[in-house]
Amino acid sequence: MRAIVLTNSWLSGLQKGLQAGHALVEMSLDAKYHNLYRDWASEHKTLIVLEGGSHLNLSNFLEDLKQMPQKHKEDINFSYFYEDLDSLNGSMTAVAMIVSDKYEGYLGKFRQRDLAEIWLGLSSWEQEFFAKLASCRLAS
Repeated sequence: MRAIVLTNSWLSGLQKGLQAGHALVEMSLDAKYHNLYRDWASEHKTLIVLEGGSHLNLSNFLEDLKQMPQKHKEDINFSYFYEDLDSLNGSMTAVAMIVSDKYEGYLGKFRQRDLAEIWLGLSSWEQEFFAKLASCRLAS
């Protein structure tokens, strides 16, 4: 299980880490996510921070997550964070996800383009989402 946070590419490296923290704190406050979040926070703590692109790109990722079929909602929890109007004109700075063990290894396989093995058993939403996620590089 891991937390994956997509961050706004216009931020500095330090800011990306801070914004990732903000988005994860938002998730911790949402009661519907307490089981998966608590399991991640107490047992795993793996955090991956990725370049998510611009405000528009992050908004598109968030929309994909909001359109997630009900059957996947126990395996992927998400939250997001916008900076205030005074700081960054209300820009979205991070989209955070806790991804269950069910998806362990998929991201790496998408990056390696080992698609034949992973398409089996994945819904079209999962295929599209993980392919899009795998296109993001590590934040710097």
